[in-house]
Amino acid sequence: MDNIFLLPDHLTMSIGELLREQHSLTWNHEVYLPKETPWDLDTDVIIHNTPEGGPLETEGVEYVMGVHTLQDIVQNAQSKNPESSDADLLDAFLFYCESDAFIKFRKRE
Repeated sequence: MDNIFLLPDHLTMSIGELLREQHSLTWNHEVYLPKETPWDLDTDVIIHNTPEGGPLETEGVEYVMGVHTLQDIVQNAQSKNPESSDADLLDAFLFYCESDAFIKFRKRE
């Protein structure tokens, strides 16, 4: 995780790093992403520590979900497809954000 910046009550990383390292975060962290910008593996994410800092009030970003939900999304995707790539995890994350449901992967032949 070379691109992680620690700040007093939050840190930043790419979505790809977040999806790979989500297990190292705790339930009280929240995920914030840029508004009105397509999200991809390289998009910067702000991970905010809620109890210490209260709600994040930064212009241009929006609350997306708690880390516990993200961990459920990744765990679900990996249980359905143990060989999940970063792109697969991103698809699962984006699907959840759009549908409020877990993704169903097609069987690969």
